[in-house]
Amino acid sequence: MVARALPPLLALPLALPLALPLVLPLPLAPRAQSPRGLALIVPADPAGERAAALVAALAPADAARLALHLAGPDGPLPPGAVRLVPRDRGAVEERALARRAAEARVIALSGGTFAQWYETFFPGGRRSRLARALVDAWRGGTHVVGSGAAGAFVAGAAIVPTAELEELGKIERNPRRRRRDTTVYGLGLGPAAIVDAEGWPGGGIERLLEAMWETKIDLGFLLFGDVVLVDRSQAYRIECAGGGRALVVDLERARRQRAALRQGHMSLLAPGDAWDLAFDRVRPAAARERRLPPRPGTSAERALGAEPLWRALAALAAEDAPERLVLHTAQGRLEIRADQRSARHVGAGWETLSALSFDFVRAPRPR
Repeated sequence: MVARALPPLLALPLALPLALPLVLPLPLAPRAQSPRGLALIVPADPAGERAAALVAALAPADAARLALHLAGPDGPLPPGAVRLVPRDRGAVEERALARRAAEARVIALSGGTFAQWYETFFPGGRRSRLARALVDAWRGGTHVVGSGAAGAFVAGAAIVPTAELEELGKIERNPRRRRRDTTVYGLGLGPAAIVDAEGWPGGGIERLLEAMWETKIDLGFLLFGDVVLVDRSQAYRIECAGGGRALVVDLERARRQRAALRQGHMSLLAPGDAWDLAFDRVRPAAARERRLPPRPGTSAERALGAEPLWRALAALAAEDAPERLVLHTAQGRLEIRADQRSARHVGAGWETLSALSFDFVRAPRPR
């Protein structure tokens, strides 16, 4: 489970004791949910066109909108956006800007790095006026779109290079403890999961698995290409939209060993598919038809990185797909299996894979 309180910056595992009464004599009235907005993560949008289209589509034409772009004083500024200069506390404490965030129906964040967003929105480790207004607006139904590094800042938890965070003074500088990447929280509006993208610095399946392994967080998303991850968690759905893919990694029933991660599950979503948070399963788009599992006893091996990971996985949906796919990586070996519990849905030019089981075995590390 992901801790959503902000700060602290670093992600830590959280365990809460739960005691349930044996008898419930009266039915409990359902608790009314607040009308939270959507949180949309756009991992790759260099021109800002995808975010601009989303902002235009998410609310009526006459609705208030706010675009925040983090960049230096001389950097380019998207049309209509408000410039936030990294580490400038004046703008984020400005009452007028916080009021605009409170009144907006859609808020878009773009530019900057994760560390710059964090230090700007949380000066001195506390929430700024603008950060409080944005989160309160989202809780009240405002949709928030995060593009690029801002998408990592919007997400429930993200992975960023440790070197990027050292300037904040939040990282253990003991060289024996130093890791290349660190799992962090920003605004925490996205799915209760770790989100990574192949287009982010150092992003990839190995980094995501290592982060989930270390933090004990059981749900992760790896984003590919021109994809949009849409958090509809109040409807118990995380949707894949746009023109890319999303890989869902589920470790709820996995076994975390010292040198291996075993019996995890992963699913490959195509546009129109959704991840059902209530039942931990894929809800494929209606345009796709189910295929039978692959022939047992067949396998294929290749090096990770020889082709995009989603393309290697999509090969498991072919008519002559192997039952087992072994990917050799710099850190070890990833073995993915399609068995009788797996499902393959094909159609409309896309392939959806659900409930693939996998083992990730680390390579021996030098002493």
